[in-house]
Amino acid sequence: MAPDEERSGLALFTDLDGTLLQSDRKASVRSLETLKKLGGKNVWRTVVTGRSHMSARTVLSESFPIDFLITSSGVGVFDCRDQTLVESHSLSAGDVRRVTGHLIDGGYDFMIHAPVPENHTFEYWEQNENNPDFVRRRQYNAEHCRPLNPGCPGNGRASQFVVVCPTETDPLRTHDALSNALEDLSVIRTTSPSDHQSTWFEIFPKHVSKARSAARLCERLGVDAGRSAAVGNDYNDSDMLQWCGFPFVVRNAPGPLRARFPVVSDHNADGFSEAVQRWLDGIASG
Repeated sequence: MAPDEERSGLALFTDLDGTLLQSDRKASVRSLETLKKLGGKNVWRTVVTGRSHMSARTVLSESFPIDFLITSSGVGVFDCRDQTLVESHSLSAGDVRRVTGHLIDGGYDFMIHAPVPENHTFEYWEQNENNPDFVRRRQYNAEHCRPLNPGCPGNGRASQFVVVCPTETDPLRTHDALSNALEDLSVIRTTSPSDHQSTWFEIFPKHVSKARSAARLCERLGVDAGRSAAVGNDYNDSDMLQWCGFPFVVRNAPGPLRARFPVVSDHNADGFSEAVQRWLDGIASG
């Protein structure tokens, strides 16, 4: 994909749930108009989500006004203009076996997701009696999952692990423990999109994150990251917000993120459109 000379050289990256989408999991009329206007200005528009491609497409139609879709926090990148897969990443079979053993020994409940584009399917290992968020996710995706056979985890390669921790888990301590034990991989913390209380830890290849995928896309498109904007609402957006020149978080983001980045209205009050306007005003003023 060569840089597009007709484009403005600007790119917007936005999280999906809790940022672009409201509580009803729909984009507001104003948000849709904002995206369309950006397209009219030849600005690159990218949704960056933790959802798999199949899951994202349950809330984003093929005509949704974006140019790219980055799924599973960077595991897959899709060009929405022609519905093609631009890039994908996976853990090696050796990494899958090693991480599986570590998580079982550590007493974690987790899922192992298949490589893109089938990463909506997964195997699961459940060993705690009180982890309702894990049970909810397993039951909701019953037709796409099966119990894990520890002797053959992931059937080879995998796109990612999802570790679901009960609400009483200390997220900072758990994140440090997993990151230190798996220092050659990427361990990303996020708040459960289901109960909004439990903590998930997603384990990817080292080069996978929202920021890294956004940066590679900017390189392909000939876009300056320093003039790019990102809008987010949770911890898994942190690296993307740090990376870009114009970061914003919606007011429904956790307090630690609101303390670090410029804050706009919440996702139910068109905070996304507010962020875009502040970004364009900032670009215009130099």
